[in-house]
Order: sequence, then C-alpha cells, then structure tokens
Amino acid sequence: MRKSHNLRRMECPFQMLAQVTQMEDGWWGLVVKHEVYSHNHQVSPRIYQHYPAIDASASGGFKHLLYEYIRESSDHHVTMKDIHNLVARLRSSGAQLSDDDAVADTIVNFNLESSMNVSSVHQSARGNTGVISITSGHMRSIVDSFPEVLQIDCTHKTNKYNYQLLAMVAMDQFGHGQSVQYSLLETNADWHMAKCLDHFKRANEHWRFVRIVIVDKDMREVEVVRQKLPEARVLYCHFHVIKWLHETIRKSTKYGAYPADVLIQMKHTITNMTYARTEADYETHRAEFKNLSLREGRQELWDYFEKNWNAEKKMWVMAYRIDLPHFKNHTNNRVESLFSKVKQHVKGHLT
Repeated sequence: MRKSHNLRRMECPFQMLAQVTQMEDGWWGLVVKHEVYSHNHQVSPRIYQHYPAIDASASGGFKHLLYEYIRESSDHHVTMKDIHNLVARLRSSGAQLSDDDAVADTIVNFNLESSMNVSSVHQSARGNTGVISITSGHMRSIVDSFPEVLQIDCTHKTNKYNYQLLAMVAMDQFGHGQSVQYSLLETNADWHMAKCLDHFKRANEHWRFVRIVIVDKDMREVEVVRQKLPEARVLYCHFHVIKWLHETIRKSTKYGAYPADVLIQMKHTITNMTYARTEADYETHRAEFKNLSLREGRQELWDYFEKNWNAEKKMWVMAYRIDLPHFKNHTNNRVESLFSKVKQHVKGHLT
C-alpha cells in the first residue's frame, strides 16, 4: 500500500484513513475511520515496481525514502529516529555527509522538531529530486487563521545546484506577510508547481478557503494553480505587469523600435490601463495604446497585446478586481520582501 503523500496525482478516489486508538482491553491499535477501496487506474505488483520511489536506495535517494525502503523490503522495524541516529553516528565517526544526506538529515530533524511539521520530497520521472517542500506548524496555523489571500513567487541564486526557491506568503491580522510554505524546485514547470500545491493542500485542511492567489506574470503555471485551487481567483502582480510591458516595448526587437517620445507615452498608457478603476477608463486608455502601437502601419505589438493581455484583462486591470477579497493586495511585495531577507543569509554558492 502506498502512503497518501506518494500517490500519483490522478484524482484517484482511493483513501484509507486510520487512527491510533486505545482499545477496551487497554491495548493500543489502529482503527480505520474512512475507507474507499476503488481506483481509477490499473493496480498490480508489476505497475507498482515501476514507481520511481521504489528504487530509491539504488538511485541515492533521501534518507526518509531509504526508511520506507527498509520497512517494505526487510523484517527490520525502523523508525525515523533510527534513521536520524544513523546519520548522527556517521557524523560522529568523522564521515563526511554528502549534500543529499545533509539535506535528508535536515528534513528528518525538521520532522522530529514537531508533530505538526510537514515535509515532502517528490522525485521526477528520471529519479532526480524534483521538489522539496516544508511547512511548519506555525505556518499551518497562519493558513488556518488567514487563508483568503496567497502570494506565490520564485527566486534564483539561493544554492549552487540552481534549484529555485518558491515561497508562499499569507497576510496576518496586522497586514504583515507571513510565510506559509517553502519549496525547492528543480525547475519551474507544471509538474513541479503541481507538487508544491499538492503539498500545500495536504498540509492545510483550510486550503479550500483560499480566494485570491497573486502570481508573477512570468509564471507559466497559472492553469495549474487554477486546477489545484479551483475556488481561488488568480491575479497578476501589478508591479510585474507594468515592468513586463515596459520591457516588452523597450527591449523587444520583434515589434520594432519606436521613437523615444512614443515609448514614453506608451509607458504612461500602460500604467493608466493597469490602474483604471472603471471599464470605461480602461477602454479609453486601451484605445490610446492602440493608436500609439499602430503608428507607421505597424501591427505586431498591438496583436501581441490583444492576444496576451487584453484577453486576460480580468487578471491585471484594477476595474475587474476592485471588488474582490484581496485586502488591497495587488502586488507580490510581501514575497519580494521575504526574499530580500532570505538572501542576506542564503547565497548562490551554498549547498
């Protein structure tokens, strides 16, 4: 039987929830509280043997995967504490931990610190560590109390292996940003984002109360967020929208070079479109941008804007988000502030 945190995300209905309970005779035992013994995919020993985690020991996986492997493949009864002690003995003997083992040691210690801490490690199809996610008990309590708005962003240069650091931030009762999850991503792709959100949902039972998710326009996983958090409205960060469009008209050779005075007018128009508080105001500024972009018979920039921005105007124009429960969060500035503090201590050359 696979544990729930190793289930492939196929919307499989299979569930078996058990609780440790003291019996009438005084002994402790497992009592099944809820079970659904059906699958929406084929199940067999042969298929099971092809799962990447099964060959964890051969692929140099993390210690907690080795823990699973030992329990499933031998008669030895081990606990996470045993694995922790093994690593400690290796360290005291003078043996140098590999980077993988050092990370595994950190994750084991994190889990041992509190029963409320949650961590997960997902392997890619190639057997590499694809995503590492951690959520502390304090982070979970923040989501329990303030689940409505979630800001998500990634940053680079936090480790020598070029894993991206993804942070999720909520807003507390004082309007301060509070981190609610950290994830290390091998690369920023759909599968990796899906695993981050799977971890978020597993760690926080109130994930269904998330109403607003603010992301960077450079984030290509918007559809993944929509699928994993169907009750939430995804919004673009205003700062990144303006920055992205300004750089597009200034740097891109695809749309040709515009005169300096036209570029200045375009920049003002982009800002005005972003902060337009009524649909009529937006359409007025959009018409201004159209006139500027179509000068000298050009069409490419306007076509790009219509396809990539006007079609998604409800994600970035103020008029279409003014009444949403975002508590005046229109940027990812709380995540950016967090990253600036993290990078005072974490550098790109570190393991």
